[in-house]
Amino acid sequence: MVFLSAHDDSSHELGLMTVGSAASGPEEDRVGLYHVGWQLSDISELEGIRKRLEASGVKVTGVGDHGISIGIYVKDPDDNELEFYYELPKEEWPETGDLFSGKFPHSVDL
Repeated sequence: MVFLSAHDDSSHELGLMTVGSAASGPEEDRVGLYHVGWQLSDISELEGIRKRLEASGVKVTGVGDHGISIGIYVKDPDDNELEFYYELPKEEWPETGDLFSGKFPHSVDL
């Protein structure tokens, strides 16, 4: 498996792996695309994306509070899940415990 990441200060990575021609197709809990995410530079940008998506008729299918990050989810025309998220700078991450537990520590209008 190969992981690609923009830098060490991010909790998100792109994982690529060879599965071979005998691999089953995309099924629940099987190989296939989980989702594609875009990290935004600040929380106001995420709030603006949500407003623009809804104004364009794109339904937000979920909001994910991941402790150190918060994201909104939509589906593309092929039913692939897309995420737009903001992540706290690494210096604001908790020093102990699970990075993805707890609640996002800032007030957000999503």
